[in-house]
Amino acid sequence: MGLFDKKSNEPSAAIAKMRSLVAQIFSGDEFVETEPGHWAGRQESTYVTMFINDAFGSPEDPILSVTGVAIVDTNDDDKLYRFLVTESDSSIFSKWEIVTSEVPGKVTVLAVRNLRVSEVTKDELMLTLFGIAETADNNDDIIQQRFGGKRAKEHFGWTD
Repeated sequence: MGLFDKKSNEPSAAIAKMRSLVAQIFSGDEFVETEPGHWAGRQESTYVTMFINDAFGSPEDPILSVTGVAIVDTNDDDKLYRFLVTESDSSIFSKWEIVTSEVPGKVTVLAVRNLRVSEVTKDELMLTLFGIAETADNNDDIIQQRFGGKRAKEHFGWTD
């Protein structure tokens, strides 16, 4: 595209594919598109997002990042990292990612998996979404008890 060419308002093929897969997996408003290429939903006490990640892959073959929030604003402690590596209940569908919080000395713990959009199937996406949610949900209580912080349920003020 040239400097002065107009951008198309049509969704990319990657966004269109993911919209189709999400519609096949979820009904109603369980998992919603919050903006083009970004989806979010609640699974148990976990907030799960997925987005087409422009920082990885290529425009022709982008990456889909699926993330589950395990705990928000927990203490940034070496023991937390050791727990995640050696004791946590994680699945083959995820890895742990630690993100610096806006609160000094605190971090947010995420369960994450990246998928190549061109290769992802409905079954793989479903297993990944629920695997990420399960990993985050299975560990949030333990992390909170040992290191503090808020589960997504408390962070977002969910009452049920």
